[in-house]
Amino acid sequence: MLDGCPRTTSQAKDLDEIVHPFGLDLVIDLDVPTALVMKRLASRRVCVDCGANYSTAAPPMVNWTCDVCGGEVVQREDDTEEAIQRRLDLYEAETAPLIAWYGNEAPWSDQRDRLTRRRHPPVVGAIDTQRQQKRQE
Repeated sequence: MLDGCPRTTSQAKDLDEIVHPFGLDLVIDLDVPTALVMKRLASRRVCVDCGANYSTAAPPMVNWTCDVCGGEVVQREDDTEEAIQRRLDLYEAETAPLIAWYGNEAPWSDQRDRLTRRRHPPVVGAIDTQRQQKRQE
């Protein structure tokens, strides 16, 4: 399973060469609403010493001091709304074309607006369906 890779059509073509002649079993597009991405990423916090993760919704127990090591818990520079927007813009320019490319090149499962759920039965179902089809070949 690859998560976050490939990010460009050029990388996807290189990946196709690597996995040839077997190919990819399944490509899943998890399309999360932009407002939700912004909210989740902008609320992330991290300990500067040990890297423990927190959020504004689940902060450390005492005044932004890490529960694990006592280090300072801060917002990463790349988790500000401005930085997140730049990443989303880059995604639209470089990664979004993969949707069209893989739509024509690989087994495809479009899981739009499903990431807001706690568990992801549609994703698991898409994987199971593809595995069953492969077994029957």
